[in-house]
Amino acid sequence: MLEALGNIGDFLGGVGVVITLLYLATQIRQNTRMMRGAARQQLTLASQDNVYRWAEYAPAVIAAMGSAADQDPADRFRVHQLCRGMFRGWENYAYQHRIGLLDLSEWSAIHVNMRKMFVYPIVAEHWKSARDEFSDVFVEELESIVGQQE
Repeated sequence: MLEALGNIGDFLGGVGVVITLLYLATQIRQNTRMMRGAARQQLTLASQDNVYRWAEYAPAVIAAMGSAADQDPADRFRVHQLCRGMFRGWENYAYQHRIGLLDLSEWSAIHVNMRKMFVYPIVAEHWKSARDEFSDVFVEELESIVGQQE
């Protein structure tokens, strides 16, 4: 009789472990979705902020696309900082993609934006002067994009 009760206890314990594992797997999937959603929200906010900053400094950006002799040093500095901020954001997105928080379709869309920005010589120029400030993995990724433009 005691042996039968022990077997029932073992069986119920095993069922409890399986139920716990299923519950934990569900929680992990929900947490992953929440993390991806948060990463996507951060991507959106950062992208909007970047667009607003570029628009705010439009005169400096336009001047930077002209002759270097025509550029105000303060405007040149502003554009350099805008580019550095944009590169840092891209580095963050690349990292989020590597750790699985941005899926391939989101990362591909960011690649399109990167390629479009490197059409402007001023962006490529600022990348050359700032690339040593970024991780080797990101530099390699961005250099491959820059290489596609040439």
